[in-house]
Amino acid sequence: IQEADLGAIEGFLDFRITLSPDDDGPSQVLVETTWANREGLAAYNASRENLLDIVARHEEQVVPGSVQAFDMEVVRDTKKQAYRFGFGAAMTVLAGLIAGGFMFGAAQTLFEEETVVANGDGGPIENPYEIEAGDNFFNKDRLVAPPNTEVTFTLITTGVNPHNLSFYDARGGTAFIVGEIITSGSTQETFTTPGPGVYYFQCDVHPDQMNGTFEVVEGAPPPGGGPGGPPPGGPVTVIATDNQFDRPTIEAVAGQEFTLTLQNDGNAQHNISFVTEQGGEALAPGSRTDLVRPGESATLTFTPQEAGTFYFFCEVHPTEMFGDFVVREAP
Repeated sequence: IQEADLGAIEGFLDFRITLSPDDDGPSQVLVETTWANREGLAAYNASRENLLDIVARHEEQVVPGSVQAFDMEVVRDTKKQAYRFGFGAAMTVLAGLIAGGFMFGAAQTLFEEETVVANGDGGPIENPYEIEAGDNFFNKDRLVAPPNTEVTFTLITTGVNPHNLSFYDARGGTAFIVGEIITSGSTQETFTTPGPGVYYFQCDVHPDQMNGTFEVVEGAPPPGGGPGGPPPGGPVTVIATDNQFDRPTIEAVAGQEFTLTLQNDGNAQHNISFVTEQGGEALAPGSRTDLVRPGESATLTFTPQEAGTFYFFCEVHPTEMFGDFVVREAP
């Protein structure tokens, strides 16, 4: 930091050093610099020796082969729109193992806000069999496919870290397809889906950061992009964490019994309640669960009588956990 003389550069705000020391060997260190705008960062890169240049001059202290570089991105979703605070190529994180106590790693962060369409009216139609991998996140936490059908999922990597897409019968369970690990471009995984149920997918390289639910349900969009049939009134599983549901929309069929299980994977209590509209009345008898403690689940069953778009939410976190309950006409 002293060599870079960051404090004298216009637009420089802050830096953070994260150290993972090891008494018996090399340590891992990450340095993150924060900038007020693109201009400040651009001027820094154009006129000064940056942190990465400094690291390069001390290659004798960097463990060979330990270098990793990746982009970082944070997404905040609301009911009607999604905001992406994108760092793109301007935010680069390098991490590695350093001998002799010298720092290694740099993250150059820009605060740039852009609006992106997330299932908005008139927006591009999303391919349900395509998923993107950044460093280190998927752009989806839920994949859906019909049962007993040959499907092909395409993984597109937008970062530089290695990633893959594997499917399991449960978290920590047995894999029924292990995807190819790639560092660029795309790869496809073709397999026959199991019977109806809720399964699991993850990146095997970053399983704690990159994962989601794989739902196999009747009426899901078939391969090739054709429309799926109306969703059944059969079982649906929703995952609650702190503080979000794993989906913004739940679907059912008018006049058919609807069963939903809420699984609480968070550390706080949650529930789910279906109402006529935001701030409205209960949609039907039995259309809410009691509070669910961490690690437990609760199941509700009710019959929505009319087609339309209604509302669901968590009564403990109503401003953070909510979505649309879409009831379609029976075929």
